[in-house]
Amino acid sequence: MPLSVCYRSLIRWLLATTLVVSQAAMATASTTLGVFAYRDVETVREQFAPVREAMQHALPGNEVRLEVLSLEALDSALETGDIDFILTNPRHFLAVREQHDVSGALATLKKTQGGRHLSSLAGVMLAPADTNINTLDALAGRTIGIPGKRFLGGFLTQAYEIHLQGYDPERFADYQALGSHDAVMQALLNGEVDAGFVRSGILEDWIIGGRLAPGTFKVISPQAVKTPRDFPLAHSTRLYPEWALAAMPHVPMEDIRRVSNTLLHREGVFPTGEHSVSFDPPHDYLSVELAARALGVAPFAAPSQTLWQQLSARFGRAIWIPIVLAVAFVLLLALFVGLYIRKSRLFERFNALFYYSPSAKLLFHGDEQGRFVIGESNYAAVTLFKAQSSDDLRGKDVVDLSPETQPDGQRSADLATEWIARADQTRQRFIWQHQDLQGEPILVEVTLIKFARGSLLGALDQKPTLLVALHDITEQERARLALEEERNALKNILWGTAAGTWEWNVQTGETRFNERWAEMVGYRLDELAPTTIDTWMSLCHPGDLAHSEALLTEHFEGKRDAYDCEVRMRHRDGHWVWVQDRGRVVSRNEAGEPLWVAGTHTDITARKAAEARANASMEQTRKHAALLPGMLYQFWQHPDGRSAFPYASAGIEDLYGISPEDVQTDASPLFDVIVPEDVPAMITSIATSAANLTTWRHTCRINHPDGHQLWVQGISTPERLDDGSTLWHGYLRDVTDEHDTQQQLEQYRESLERSNKELEHFAYAASHDLRQPLRMVTSYAQLLERHLGGLDEDGEMMLHYMRDGAKRMDDMLLSLLDYSRVGRKGQPMQEMPLKDALDEALHFLTPDIEQTHAAITVTGDWPTLHASPDEMTRLFQNLISNALKYRSADNTAVEIIVHSEALTDRQQWQISVTDNGIGIAPDQIERLFKVFQRLHTREQYEGTGVGLAVCRKIVDRHGGQIWVKSEGEGKGSTFTLTLPMTRTTEGEA
Repeated sequence: MPLSVCYRSLIRWLLATTLVVSQAAMATASTTLGVFAYRDVETVREQFAPVREAMQHALPGNEVRLEVLSLEALDSALETGDIDFILTNPRHFLAVREQHDVSGALATLKKTQGGRHLSSLAGVMLAPADTNINTLDALAGRTIGIPGKRFLGGFLTQAYEIHLQGYDPERFADYQALGSHDAVMQALLNGEVDAGFVRSGILEDWIIGGRLAPGTFKVISPQAVKTPRDFPLAHSTRLYPEWALAAMPHVPMEDIRRVSNTLLHREGVFPTGEHSVSFDPPHDYLSVELAARALGVAPFAAPSQTLWQQLSARFGRAIWIPIVLAVAFVLLLALFVGLYIRKSRLFERFNALFYYSPSAKLLFHGDEQGRFVIGESNYAAVTLFKAQSSDDLRGKDVVDLSPETQPDGQRSADLATEWIARADQTRQRFIWQHQDLQGEPILVEVTLIKFARGSLLGALDQKPTLLVALHDITEQERARLALEEERNALKNILWGTAAGTWEWNVQTGETRFNERWAEMVGYRLDELAPTTIDTWMSLCHPGDLAHSEALLTEHFEGKRDAYDCEVRMRHRDGHWVWVQDRGRVVSRNEAGEPLWVAGTHTDITARKAAEARANASMEQTRKHAALLPGMLYQFWQHPDGRSAFPYASAGIEDLYGISPEDVQTDASPLFDVIVPEDVPAMITSIATSAANLTTWRHTCRINHPDGHQLWVQGISTPERLDDGSTLWHGYLRDVTDEHDTQQQLEQYRESLERSNKELEHFAYAASHDLRQPLRMVTSYAQLLERHLGGLDEDGEMMLHYMRDGAKRMDDMLLSLLDYSRVGRKGQPMQEMPLKDALDEALHFLTPDIEQTHAAITVTGDWPTLHASPDEMTRLFQNLISNALKYRSADNTAVEIIVHSEALTDRQQWQISVTDNGIGIAPDQIERLFKVFQRLHTREQYEGTGVGLAVCRKIVDRHGGQIWVKSEGEGKGSTFTLTLPMTRTTEGEA
């Protein structure tokens, strides 16, 4: 390279470095974590986002960014110093350590997969389950999909196993580099490759994620482990340590120590879906180094050979033949040999520079039609245009590899002719849009050189006259457009929030405002130019300057995380505008002094006016509240957790023993007198009301400063304010007397329940034990009859009355026994279809139904309830049995309708049993549900008068109600009961 060119490059490098350093000094301190994109970017970003959060926690003063990049992009970022920490596979880590003088790994990645914490990885060789590929030997010569040759689990581990089997891994198969593990799995699933190499865990992820059915692929040469707990993932290679986390040499040691301590002292950083990530102390990466050395890959690749070594390797001993001939004929052919050697060297150098250049290069010949067509292309150009070889490009001109028009609208053919005409012998540089052989656009920076006869190509006697160098800037342009999009989005967001922005250089006074800032005070931005800190001070209310300066000083000294102040600004029309001024230091100089401060202005004039109106209304409310018992109040909770009672009536002193002024700016004195055991429930109720904006109701105990304890009940309605805070409007009162009364009622209820249980037990025991004497009376009556022999008519009648009375008493005792068993001997409460209980009752009553020729109709929707199955059956059996029994003698068409419907407004199910029987007189309805209450004589209808009492007890136990309606005697009756839809405590209605 000529000396002037070297100087120009050096000057450009120094200018670029100066620009980068100056921008870095103005930017916010940041730390970048580069992560290898071994899968699609979003999957990897989601997986390692918790690591970024943990590093952010370790470095609170820095903005930690997560960059998910390919290996090539990672290498480029490392070269430019854009990466501070790197998390990558061990093979790449060794290459980075060799090239960038990284001391070693700070930690080794540990993943949770298959229920195990794994800090090892391996390679997996996969093939479709229906193929005959079962061994490594069967893979030879196949088409194998791999994510890339720089992937450890996706190529290096498998290549090492192939190497150990005596094969040359590079020539073993036709490898298709697909860019990621997921791309390999998809290609294998689509049948585009014969087999695939991926890292351990990918197969299980696809199966668990539902993207692959189990058994679709088989693992070639699976490796055995002692137990599945050792390494539960399928693998075809030996195990290697997981990814390494390393810091670049420029990272401060204190930052390295904080990050290392944070990651190593947390059991799992955070869960991420099916996986979680954490870190172990650094493992030994010797196994990876041995595999890399054996395969001769970076950083242990064979060193580049000199020209002589390349020629020796290529021609062997034959290289000495021209040398010997040259020496033999040196005297006769000195001039000829000199020219030949000069020409050969020039050609070889040009050939090496051309074909092996990392940038795409093309040589153009002039054809017979006068067009410039491609004569030669280097390897980088073949890759750039996605060609199989240089033959695919040979003979094509610029128009063949370009769209019809360029981005600026000019025709490609016309513009190409113009640039070639300009070239002559002067180098030309310009931006050009090509398209590859698949039709995809490529944006490149073109360097065009036209050779004259006396130049290099002329000396070589070659025909090409144009040399074109292409530098692919497609990704750079996409990044630039994305950055431009992001900037426009930020502008739109700021516009949408109607916020004014400002930036202030504390050391120089230079200040920058946006147009919205100037609009708030009635100006255009150009009318205030030039803007300095004095511009702001001249518009700020003099009474607010001291407060603003005090808050800024506290922020500069680190006492506040940010600067936040409400100030008044003078509008161009003369009135004052309230703004909320917020900002924070974004950079400091080497002495630690604040350099640049940035922030926003938000117009809060409307909010201030609302606060003034609220204060006036509050004063009026305060006068009214003084006449009320208890306490009217406003409770204000800010987004940062601060709380206060901006208004509290004088009743606060009676309830809490504190004055309204004590809690006007801080609510903690009120919470201090609440009984400590009641505070958590109080805080929870407030949080729930704030989150859902629901009415707050709560009761708690207060330790009054006078020495007594009282119960206080409150109710309030929340309101969300514009700044995100919540304001409750409510009322508090002393409910100590009510609470004491409630306690007494509760004790009375419990006593009543105990008494009822004792009575039930007594009724059960009495009805059970009294049957024994009755059985004796009946038995001895029979014995007496046999002993006396034939009796006269009076004797027979007396014995009949004795037996009949004993039987009636036994029936009554049995009915009383059934009544006492309700809730004690039945099946436990459970979820049951209510229709099943009805069906079972009808089954038991089948003989009675057939005897009376009754027509029973069941209608409506029948629910599933929480009830006792046998008690529900007894309920329906008693009700339907009564309808069958209480009918007139001449009624031969008994009709019974059982109907169920939902009363959604009352959250109840209503069931009715309607008959066309004898009906009930209205004045007798109240007696129906009492024990042993009968409306008819035994000669008219049999019964003990307990059946309906049992029904009522069953319904009461299930939390329902039962009643009867009848239009009178002979007009039938309807028994109606309700049961709750939701589960209730036994006995509650």
